[in-house]
Amino acid sequence: MAPTASLEICLDNCVKLYSLSEVHGMKDLHHACLKYMSCHYHPMMRRPEFSSLSSAVKDQVREMPMMGTAAQCVCYVPTRL
Repeated sequence: MAPTASLEICLDNCVKLYSLSEVHGMKDLHHACLKYMSCHYHPMMRRPEFSSLSSAVKDQVREMPMMGTAAQCVCYVPTRL
């Protein structure tokens, strides 16, 4: 059985892990880092290493929370006669 490593994505290592995930083709880690950066967007923006990412990656991170499914809610409000 191959040894596995346990790691936790945080502000300090997120961009580095993202870069490593691209180099080594680790799709799950790649997506997890993007999701982490999206969920922690404002603190990530203040990190100098975040500014080194391409504008396409930064745009993707910024737009991720908006990628849900649009829904419409219709409510019935009875009127008194």
